[in-house]
Amino acid sequence: MAAIQPAPPAGYELPPPRTEVGVIGWLTANLFSTWYNTTLTILAGAGIVLAVWYGLAWIFAGADWTVIAKLGGRFVIGQYNTDAACPGNNCFWRPQASLLLVIALLGMAWGLKGNAVARNIAVAVTAAAAAFAFLPYSLERMGLDVRLLLLAGIPALGVGYALARFTPLGSGMRITIAGVVIFLLTLLLLRGLPADWSVPGLQPVGVIYWGGLMLNLILAVGGITLSLPIGVALALGRRSNLSLPLYIPLAALFGFTAALGHTWVLSGGFMPLLPGIVLILSFGIALSASRGSLAALLIANVISLGFGAILGGVLAVNLDLALPGLITRLVLIIDAVVLGLVLVLGRGLQPPVVKALCVLPGKVQALLQQRNLLLPVAKDLGVLQGKLQTLLQQRDLEFPVVKALCVTFIEVFRGVPLITLLFMSQVLVPLAFPQDFPLNSLFRAGIIITMFSAAYMAENIRGGLQSLHPGQAEAARALGLAGWQTTLLISLPQAIRNVIPAIVGQFIGLFKDTSLVYIIAMLDIVETGRTFILGNPEYLQSAREVFVFVAIVFWVFTYGMSYVSSKVEESLGVGRR
Repeated sequence: MAAIQPAPPAGYELPPPRTEVGVIGWLTANLFSTWYNTTLTILAGAGIVLAVWYGLAWIFAGADWTVIAKLGGRFVIGQYNTDAACPGNNCFWRPQASLLLVIALLGMAWGLKGNAVARNIAVAVTAAAAAFAFLPYSLERMGLDVRLLLLAGIPALGVGYALARFTPLGSGMRITIAGVVIFLLTLLLLRGLPADWSVPGLQPVGVIYWGGLMLNLILAVGGITLSLPIGVALALGRRSNLSLPLYIPLAALFGFTAALGHTWVLSGGFMPLLPGIVLILSFGIALSASRGSLAALLIANVISLGFGAILGGVLAVNLDLALPGLITRLVLIIDAVVLGLVLVLGRGLQPPVVKALCVLPGKVQALLQQRNLLLPVAKDLGVLQGKLQTLLQQRDLEFPVVKALCVTFIEVFRGVPLITLLFMSQVLVPLAFPQDFPLNSLFRAGIIITMFSAAYMAENIRGGLQSLHPGQAEAARALGLAGWQTTLLISLPQAIRNVIPAIVGQFIGLFKDTSLVYIIAMLDIVETGRTFILGNPEYLQSAREVFVFVAIVFWVFTYGMSYVSSKVEESLGVGRR
């Protein structure tokens, strides 16, 4: 007979079964909990094993990686150090000097924070740069000076760390300012100085020759740095209650519209200075003149535009003249006279005059209907009269100007694909500036990418602001905090903390979107590989290797951003408190 086991002492707890704890417990709970989970686990495991097996076989046995060695530095700096960009090929040191400045900045961040994340990033970048110095290239292709500059990242890291650790530069604000200065200095080094200055080694290099990973990083860093504050401003502006009387933005809108017509006429093209001048004058009218004179301005502009178009069309048909040019010239003559009269009269137009001007479209409508002429135009005139009378009856109507501007900006940039915006920046933006105005493709691409990302960033921040309990703002008001203090010290920090994953996801998307600059003839790392393959038929069979390598490069950077995001979330307790 088996011995009877004594009962455990009071308070003793039996250990859990081995199948419920440790690795076995995790596998049982997550992969083999039911028969269908077990089946899916086996099938997925078999697929992963086959993919890894054949993938490694292709990487180490089937792939031809000589094309990567052939491209070499083009993947990093594109055509920056070619004869066409830099005669003499002595500009190689400028991207490397910029890299040394970045490594020093990472060292300063490490010295300031002193945590594992800043240390790991700084050491990884420095080690990667130093590793490139030992690539198996000949000294003719990769000289000793290039290798020494790459190895110089190690002392640069130490210098940055020491500056932040043992000098007054070791503060967050000063390191932020240093980062901005380093970014601007990098752009100056890469662009060079004007040729008239004749500075050795700093001859100008056109941005059209900037390319490779360097181009992607410049656009990404600039876009990430600027899109976050712009997005925050747009999100706050979308929640703004700041309003102006309705007639002020309407006057500005009509004045700007008239200014466009004037400048088209005056120059035969679009001159950017005159619309700004007339827009300022319109604001001055809106702020100083009476509502009656403003209403007269609106009505007179509409009448002059319509009259000029009709008369110009008739004369163009009868005299066989160029229709667009004649119409715009007539609009200029009539509308300029009206604007001048309103500017001179100022407050002189009294309500009876305004009333007469408002009745005028109705009189014209009745006359056209009696004669059965231009019935669609008569109908439009009736609608115009009704809107003008409504506007005058609602003189004190407020218009949320800040909110309207922010919403318009956000919806326009979110509603148009980035590739379309980039194409428009290349084709349409130069039309708004004089021919000799210095606008390069990098500047335009940077602005478009930043604005596009800022629109999405604004919605992320707005979502974070809406996730906050309204009681926090009420408590802040009860403590006597002003509105701006409540926003900057209480609401905004919590909103950004709540949407860190969305913000980093937007940054990752921005970095990948920089590859779209090929549409404006800029050779980023993707386009560099593609054009090399197309221009060298002997490497057509190696296209797969090129794009796999590019994909790995993008994955390294995006994974790095995701890693930093996860550590920041962990330190801030996102999702836990």
